[in-house]
Amino acid sequence: MVKEGGGEEAILPLFETKEARFRGAYKVFASTVFVGICLIWVYRLTHIPSAGQHGRWAWIGMFMAELWFGLYWIITQSSRFSVIYNYPFKERLSYRYQDKLPGVDIFVCTADPKMEPPTMVINTILSVMSYNYPPEKLSVYLSDDGGSELTFYALLEASSFSRHWIPFCKKFNVKPMSPSAYFAQQIDLQDITYAQEWLAIKIMIDGGDKNAVDICGGQLPTLVYMAREKRPQWPHNFKAGAMNALIRVSSEISNAPFILNLDCDMYANDVDTIQEALCFFMDEKRGHDISFVQFPQNFDNITKNDIYACSLTVINNVELAGLDGYDHATPILWGWKSFYYNPNRKAFLGVAPITLDAVLVQQKRNACSIVEALSCGDTLKAWWNWQRMWVFRRTTASFFGFIDTVVRQLGLSKTTFVLTAKVVTEDASKRYEQEIMEFGSSTIMFTVLATLAMLNLFSFIGGIKKIVLELEFKALDQLILQVILNLLLFLINIPVYQALFIRSDKGRIPFSVLFKSIVLASLACLMPIY
Repeated sequence: MVKEGGGEEAILPLFETKEARFRGAYKVFASTVFVGICLIWVYRLTHIPSAGQHGRWAWIGMFMAELWFGLYWIITQSSRFSVIYNYPFKERLSYRYQDKLPGVDIFVCTADPKMEPPTMVINTILSVMSYNYPPEKLSVYLSDDGGSELTFYALLEASSFSRHWIPFCKKFNVKPMSPSAYFAQQIDLQDITYAQEWLAIKIMIDGGDKNAVDICGGQLPTLVYMAREKRPQWPHNFKAGAMNALIRVSSEISNAPFILNLDCDMYANDVDTIQEALCFFMDEKRGHDISFVQFPQNFDNITKNDIYACSLTVINNVELAGLDGYDHATPILWGWKSFYYNPNRKAFLGVAPITLDAVLVQQKRNACSIVEALSCGDTLKAWWNWQRMWVFRRTTASFFGFIDTVVRQLGLSKTTFVLTAKVVTEDASKRYEQEIMEFGSSTIMFTVLATLAMLNLFSFIGGIKKIVLELEFKALDQLILQVILNLLLFLINIPVYQALFIRSDKGRIPFSVLFKSIVLASLACLMPIY
């Protein structure tokens, strides 16, 4: 037992769990929405046009869509009713275990040196080597499924550079620990000693000093490179296979009881992340039930209004925290539980895709309220961009992901893993910073987006024509909601219309997609005539 405050001998917990505030108010709000959904269902069921009556099947189609989205909304409320937050006490962990902290193995996986540049991978490696943790108990493993000589050479260079970078990080409490992210910041160099060492370190990154030695003589973490042998007739199971191979290799080298797994583009942003995670595992009362500690995915290149809705603020701050509360009340397999931890200082930061195609491909492998988005720090325009991307994802990435899953389950296609490119052109990067959507290719997803946008445009024009030009004002009460819905969809699709008709840069939608979308939308409009 450890004596900590109050004069009582007791083992204080290494973390605590608190419920989110104002959940009662949200439950009242959700109850009113639920009543509204039920009333819509009742209205649809009691007003179905009789057999042979015009619009019967359209009515039934609308009812099925409303039924599905209503059920979807109800199901997602389970993650909002029990939102909890976890808070670790890393000082208690250090005081209690001191030099008896356990070993930690860190697994980083990469697969393609062109899609995932070695410089990016190595910055991630250097960041996790710089954790505020005993280096003799820290081992870093890089799995290179691309078997790239360039990546291997970069790791050798990083191993040499780490002899200078790690002492520099610990001496000046550097955050973030990724060299590229750190030197991209505005650095205050008023301290002369700090300025001298800062410049020396930056020169080493530029390759100016190759003969430097460890200035502190401190022990470095173990660094291991692994590349698997792969044969065409033997499935290597992509990242899952790499993880299994890393477990086998690490068991012969370090065999640490804890494993930290992160993507090669997600660098460490906080020196104390390992201690904070261990607080959950090593808590005397609850730690033996915990199997995983999950951190949210965050990015360091999100635009002000998050044009592609990649920040996931509501998901990270509300939904995942709500699922955590749900899991705590429902033990999973054999009683093991997972914990979700979203620290104030982001534990890991990565690179969000900056083209629409990359975003949709990544989504192939949720909507939130305005109040939730604003309370999580989003702007009003960011919330609107979130609604836009919700529509785009549901009509493309989710749809094609569903088709791919069905095809694979039927044995008609082999499992594939699609990497998203981490390298883009300078023009595309500038357009992203200006929050201009990037299209630029003729993928089937863009054809679907353009066709749906054109179909909505034709419908909107047809509705206005019917009301104004044909003077059917008596039908206004029947068409007003449809016109409003069309208007909302028109506003959502404004970036698509701009890319189709106005823009001339390389990020516009190609003419071939414009032609196909007009033909397909026209055929869809003509179908009811026949």
